[in-house]
Amino acid sequence: NWIKPKSQRTSTIILNVKEGEMMRIREIHINGNDNTRDNVIRRELRVNEQEVIDTVAMKRSFQRLNNLNFFETVEILPKQVESDKVDLEVKVKEKSTGAFSIGGGFSTLDRLVLIADITEGNVRGTGNLLRVRGQLGQRRSLGLVTFRNPYLNDSLTSLQLDVYRTLT
Repeated sequence: NWIKPKSQRTSTIILNVKEGEMMRIREIHINGNDNTRDNVIRRELRVNEQEVIDTVAMKRSFQRLNNLNFFETVEILPKQVESDKVDLEVKVKEKSTGAFSIGGGFSTLDRLVLIADITEGNVRGTGNLLRVRGQLGQRRSLGLVTFRNPYLNDSLTSLQLDVYRTLT
């Protein structure tokens, strides 16, 4: 059995939306970067001073800073300073960017082998990578030095230099 309501009830909702002024970024302040230089952080930001604030670009900036793997925590906080302006506070907490590993083994080609690898992912706070790797075996020795600058002179051009030597 289907029961029909005796009376049909309706309501009307009227929304008045008033668009405010666009919020602009007045200044960007960076805090917590004791080692990493400001320009290394700023080149990863997808928002600029005097531009209209863009939440998608702010999220992308957050992701890019995290992807550097130089920081334990990253926060991008807008702080209203005028009715139509905000300052962005970029707070980071740095972490160790170096790694050292050592190992050894045995193979039929090299016999006894000793391997060492030292890597620094943020050389002197510049965002450059330096890696020194060596393998010393009874029959063969390898050495490799790598230097990578992901943003040569803060441009979109990257540079990588690999120097290696093999002795058999």
